[in-house]
Amino acid sequence: MVVRAKMKCWTVSGNQVRLDAVCDDQNKTWAQYTPCGSVTMLIDNPAALAQFIPDKHYFVDFTSAPDAEAAE
Repeated sequence: MVVRAKMKCWTVSGNQVRLDAVCDDQNKTWAQYTPCGSVTMLIDNPAALAQFIPDKHYFVDFTSAPDAEAAE
């Protein structure tokens, strides 16, 4: 199952990006009333960082992933 959140880029400061959930009908699949959530990322790849623009909306998809392998 995929949980999709619609988020807004609030800030890009240095290499840090912050996204917050927005009040939008597209978030009703996971938030019955007022959606609340945030994602903060430190991005060291300039090409990836350039994709994030303040005040622009983005979809963030959450899917399960395999557990990390144990260190040897």
